[in-house]
Amino acid sequence: MITTRTARLALVIACLGAACGGSDDDAAASESDSADTETSPTENSDLGDATGDSVEQARDSGQVSESAAADTEGTAPADADTEPVATASGDAEPPEAESGSASDDDVSPYRRIVVSDQALLDGALALDLPVAGIPGFADRETIPAYLAELAIDVEVLGDRTEQNLEQLAAFEPDLLLFNTKSLDALGADDALERIAEVADVDVTTATPWRESLRLIAEAGGVPDRADARIAAADAAIADAAASLSDDQKALEISVVRCFNGQCRYLPGGTSFSGQVLDEVGVARPAIQASDPEGRSFVNVSPEQYDLLGGDVILLFGTDAEAELLQLRDNPLWNTLEAVQAGRVVEVDATPWFTGNVLAVEFIVADIVRILNSL
Repeated sequence: MITTRTARLALVIACLGAACGGSDDDAAASESDSADTETSPTENSDLGDATGDSVEQARDSGQVSESAAADTEGTAPADADTEPVATASGDAEPPEAESGSASDDDVSPYRRIVVSDQALLDGALALDLPVAGIPGFADRETIPAYLAELAIDVEVLGDRTEQNLEQLAAFEPDLLLFNTKSLDALGADDALERIAEVADVDVTTATPWRESLRLIAEAGGVPDRADARIAAADAAIADAAASLSDDQKALEISVVRCFNGQCRYLPGGTSFSGQVLDEVGVARPAIQASDPEGRSFVNVSPEQYDLLGGDVILLFGTDAEAELLQLRDNPLWNTLEAVQAGRVVEVDATPWFTGNVLAVEFIVADIVRILNSL
């Protein structure tokens, strides 16, 4: 579900700077979280005390243009005759529909979109929306490696915990594409106005990726683009499934994420990568095939490391190599069949944990590559 909100400049900045870190997708991708439900992010006192007067002061000092300071509610979409604007991929116009992108007559009414997290970035780039910015992470790369080429023109807007007022005001986005948890953590439902239209996209890591992509397309004003992009990914999934032998598909794939000495497995059906592996048709360990509680990950204590076993273990984390060294100190870990057979494979953390259609295609190619290498 999508709702549109407008927000006071100070509150939107606070959302970008502090509250957006509380989104499920952001927190899922973050290697420092420890639960599916995040604690409230730390508020920035300077930004949190800002009021509408800050907008007037910024305008008077030249930090905010008249168009950015004005209330955008009811503003007409960009005229179709306006000059093409470079997209996130660097093209002046959307590429041909061969890759599942938009056609020339399917144009977003927005020119400068700021997204709140990496999963929304993935979907927006796949739909060739004009993504201009994303708040930055202090502890890791904000733009994942698998998105780097498409996101070459996307600007990282400082540290999300210390968002720069002048920088954001000068940026002048016309759409803020936010995850619902980001906005809920802000608690700004009763104070929305000022800087830009806000699209509240209600998705989590457990939301089926096709549904998420359609919501992003709708919020970006290009609902017709989603089906073509989904069809391209569906074809990649079908090709991958057809390319694997029955013996390869029968290998039980354990997906494990570790950080700060804590490990968890990602079940089928309700985790992002688990959904993709289900569609490719590869086997999962019985305990990881699904989760009766509908969780997107299940924490496992060191005394339960047998639950991480499988024919192949795919491992990722903030520093997978360091985590693996810690795991080797656990006697139970060393008894696992995949560990003894040398079938523990490190994979790229962000696309395997959260994302959208581009991460789906990454996972599909990755699992084929891994199984063919065994």
